[in-house]
Amino acid sequence: MRHIQTVLLATDFSDASLAARDYAVQLQKRMHVEIVVAHVFDRTAFKVPVASHLLPLVDNWLVKHFGELKEKARFKLETFSESLENPDLILLEGNPGKALLDYVLERDVDLVIMGTHGRSGLNHYVMGRVSERVIKKSGCPVLLIKPEGTKRRGLDLKWLSRDRRMASTQPFPESGKEPVQKFGLG
Repeated sequence: MRHIQTVLLATDFSDASLAARDYAVQLQKRMHVEIVVAHVFDRTAFKVPVASHLLPLVDNWLVKHFGELKEKARFKLETFSESLENPDLILLEGNPGKALLDYVLERDVDLVIMGTHGRSGLNHYVMGRVSERVIKKSGCPVLLIKPEGTKRRGLDLKWLSRDRRMASTQPFPESGKEPVQKFGLG
């Protein structure tokens, strides 16, 4: 088992992230680990569908206000981290899954803590792809924390592959068609 010294706490400032932060606070108190708190500022989140003749106006607005938006994110990161002892605060830019994964792989991170919304289906695709990417590719343990009061749900498996590595909540795929949602089991 690897000795845990550096913990990356990833946040999107959601209730799930607050729950993850509370775990990180307790971990820091008990194990005296270094906590790095990271938020990813995703410029693409500000792109909205507009008529082509309005694109220059939207782009100009983003350029003009980008620094201000980053400062607000930095302030939220500082406020979010107040209950931690001397955390390193990191504001990353880009695709959240890729930026967090790159950070984990480039630094000596021993554990990642992230909040999870516990969603499935389309919401899982939208909200869960960041944690899924980090889990699959980080090479270190990842602790996913649900917010307090989140209902626990078991998997209602519709099929399980012969080698027990793949399962789905969707019906068994017909003639090679892949299921909509997959879960790694081993």
